[in-house]
Amino acid sequence: MRALTDEQIAAMRDPKLAATTNLPRIEDAVEAGGFLTGTPTDIIELLKAVEKRYPGLDRVVCSMALGTGSPWHWNSWTGSRRK
Repeated sequence: MRALTDEQIAAMRDPKLAATTNLPRIEDAVEAGGFLTGTPTDIIELLKAVEKRYPGLDRVVCSMALGTGSPWHWNSWTGSRRK
């Protein structure tokens, strides 16, 4: 589910346009379905709604959004933690 239009994506490539383009706030992206947020029960309800909307769907990929999380990150290449 896309949170940005083609025009918004293009405007983000140009710093002069990005400052004046109506880009969505995080709340807008959540409302558009760009992020799953809430309690575990909320997430289950959202995924059930996706399942109902796309009956043949058999896989959903979830990942942490870039720029979120703690300052300590797991390094999957070395199996160690780094700051």
